[in-house]
Amino acid sequence: MLHMAHSLSFQNIFFNNGGYLDQNLTMYGEEFTTAEIAKKLKIPIYYEPDIEVIHVEHSSNKINWFKNFHLTKKAYYYFLKEYLND
Repeated sequence: MLHMAHSLSFQNIFFNNGGYLDQNLTMYGEEFTTAEIAKKLKIPIYYEPDIEVIHVEHSSNKINWFKNFHLTKKAYYYFLKEYLND
């Protein structure tokens, strides 16, 4: 079975082996955190360059640039601290 979340797709192996979606990120960075979780669980990650994702409506476009910058910066520092702190 395939699960979709944003532009990510998951097979049951991800969740059945302890994978989870990090709820500390409200926007930005979910692809990176999910890949790091899969990597730590030794679950293979595949890149498919032929897949095209079209966002019909993108909520982050409705946020002013300053708030968008702040959210991106916050997600970046969270990712560094929680996932790249080896």
